[in-house]
Amino acid sequence: MDNHFIESDVTDAGERVTPDQKHWAYYAHLSIYNFALPYVRNKRVLDAGSGTGYGAHYLIQNGAAEVVGIDISEKAVAFSKQRFQAEGLSYHTMSLEQLTFSSATKFDVIFTSNVLEHIAEPDEFLRRATDLLTTDGIFIMAVPPIWSLLALEVNLKNPYHINNLPIQVWFAKLERFFNKIQGYRHWVKPEWVDSNDMLSIPSMNPEETVIRENDFVFNLLGAEELVKLGGRNITLVCVAKNPREITLASEETKELLLLSRWYDEILRDWSNNKDTHIVRINEDYRERAQIAERQLKQIYSTRGWKFLQKYWSFKRKLYGND
Repeated sequence: MDNHFIESDVTDAGERVTPDQKHWAYYAHLSIYNFALPYVRNKRVLDAGSGTGYGAHYLIQNGAAEVVGIDISEKAVAFSKQRFQAEGLSYHTMSLEQLTFSSATKFDVIFTSNVLEHIAEPDEFLRRATDLLTTDGIFIMAVPPIWSLLALEVNLKNPYHINNLPIQVWFAKLERFFNKIQGYRHWVKPEWVDSNDMLSIPSMNPEETVIRENDFVFNLLGAEELVKLGGRNITLVCVAKNPREITLASEETKELLLLSRWYDEILRDWSNNKDTHIVRINEDYRERAQIAERQLKQIYSTRGWKFLQKYWSFKRKLYGND
């Protein structure tokens, strides 16, 4: 395989960060791996969606006993294997929605950073992930913090982001698969923000970038507190512990109600500000729309959704509106 092709094409137009461009975004991503270090020391780790491999290498270099990196991109895996070699480190091409390991394979920690927004069926991944974890295993997840219409629009315009769930729905979803969920605000140390606690404009020029992965902070907060932070949060980070032996199907109703309520609020916001909020749909979104349609069909077949349909029917009759 052509090495030059691997290096030049591996980022997918910038969606995937690379150690060849150590700018602000690179260190923001790396800081999440740095956050995970206390959880992975002397542990067997699965890096689900390992991208260009720098993060998995960072974990093995900083105390993990073994790290297995998987990514759906063959070119990303080839790049990772070429650039990063270490004892106990391996990379494999694999879809997160089709995790395939032997029945005896178990991981102490499953880590996935800025990946789950790219897959159509996060539930399928979570089901498989909990099966792969040890009984006291830990799941660490980072996704974009969608808290408003503006945040939703930003993610919708990214053709690689195909599920765009709000913060509170991610919490509800994880509660179906794990007994304990902790949320964290991903931010920077005080010297990197202005008087309004907003980020100084970060440099995307590696030569001008002086921030490093240990200049970021992670504050333990609940879902409602994270929503109230608005744009003062780089990434939603969750640590989930003690995987459930049986997924809580009943909680699916709660998850759907939260999502329904959130979209109701978003639609009201859009209706009240339709002159300033423009939602564009073009050819770039066709494939994502097809994936979303399949995802919705899956949702519509669940007991939780059928319950919601009955609830909404009752509500319409009660209030006499369509």
